[in-house]
Formats: sequence, structure tokens, C-alpha cells
Amino acid sequence: ECTDNNSFIIIYNYYFKSLVLQNSTGFIRFNNESYFPVIIIDAGHGGEDGGTSTSDGVPESDINLQFAKKLEQIMAFCGFNIYMMRND
Repeated sequence: ECTDNNSFIIIYNYYFKSLVLQNSTGFIRFNNESYFPVIIIDAGHGGEDGGTSTSDGVPESDINLQFAKKLEQIMAFCGFNIYMMRND
């Protein structure tokens, strides 16, 4: 459930090839893949700022990047144009 105007939920129906972006004020429906928005994924904490670390010493930046790359694969499989802010 969305609690503010800055967050949204992405609902993709693979069978009907439709996408809904929903936030607390309403939703936008895309029924044609050629009109799907570009998805930009920012894993954050790249470069010198690795963020915090786990107790095992794994930097937050590595965990964020793994998650972002998996999200990229899923969204690309669904036909979205994906741009990654960082890949390493």
C-alpha cells in the first residue's frame, strides 16, 4: 500500500501486456508495450561510499547491486527499457 506521492506500485500483467503504476493519488495504465515507461534502477552506494556493512563485512553497496541486477533481469524479461545507474 502506498503512503505518499513519491512511492508507487508497479503491476504488470504478462498475459494482457498491460502495466499499471499506482500511488496514493491514483494510477496510470499502459496497454501498449511501446508506451511503457523507461525504468531507471539506482542501486545506490557506489564508489567511495559503500554504505554500511553486514557483520560478515559485506558492504551495503554489494547487496544493493545484486538486488538491482536481479530486478533489471526481471523487468527486461517483461519487455521494459531498463537503464542501470551503475553496474559495478
